[in-house]
Amino acid sequence: MLPVQSVFTYAGDVQESETTRHASSWACSPTGLQSITGLWKSRCVSSHLLFRIRTTRTIRTSSHFDFELLHIRFRFILCRLPVKVGSCRASFPRFFYDVTNQTCSSFVYGGCESNGNNFNTLEECESTCSGVSGKIQQTPRSHCEAELQVGPCRAAFRRWYYNREAGSCQQFTYGGCKGNKNNYVSEEHCVATCSGEYCTLNESSKCSVPDHCLVGPDPGPCRAAFPMFYYNPDSASCQSFMYGGCQGNENRYGSVEECMSRCSEDGKRLQPVKPEEPPGFMFYEEDLWSMSE
Repeated sequence: MLPVQSVFTYAGDVQESETTRHASSWACSPTGLQSITGLWKSRCVSSHLLFRIRTTRTIRTSSHFDFELLHIRFRFILCRLPVKVGSCRASFPRFFYDVTNQTCSSFVYGGCESNGNNFNTLEECESTCSGVSGKIQQTPRSHCEAELQVGPCRAAFRRWYYNREAGSCQQFTYGGCKGNKNNYVSEEHCVATCSGEYCTLNESSKCSVPDHCLVGPDPGPCRAAFPMFYYNPDSASCQSFMYGGCQGNENRYGSVEECMSRCSEDGKRLQPVKPEEPPGFMFYEEDLWSMSE
């Protein structure tokens, strides 16, 4: 298991930790990577996918609060993701980590819809993922596609599931055993996992992403090759694709900043709520959402 019993800070908003006094928010340099500084050393993690820490404890006050870090993936999860070529038709030589045999292998990347297990060089892949073991990781949203299952037992627990046809989280009565993972103890947890809407617990779940941000990338029928960005609601991030130069759709932007401003701010996607004076955080393994899937 990943040793997560450590004090560290999210370097996107630098605070002092008990083990490392300062961290550079862009120490890792490449776009989409940010630094986490902790008990061992700074490390780069991909920001392509959602990783949510549900519960934290402050060291100074021992008070509890809900705290979300968006767009953070530990290598333990990133390196177990399946290889993903993507739907675009470019041909970029890349490397991915195959957790089944614990080696880095080459593949041809189509140019869009990367899931993070996608490296430019063999050395980058090995330095990021070497030693990671376990099963191939399913993304949390894959559970949202499952049909409602009450289970065979006869208890009556109030739960929520994601109804993919309605596009919303709905309440149901859970029997208490078996069933599947499209089963959440609160509406907020269901919304945060399945709807692409990341609202704080004290807000309503009515925040949404504009419709044009929900469609996939469309390179169009022309054959030019303009590097553009589209918003991926599954990962709540903007990713690159090659635009042919004509037609296509509105989910197409010239920069990551423009993409996020149109699809994140206009969609009223809320920023992580931070405590007033966080001196550092202790994250426990059992507090990590979907960590051991």
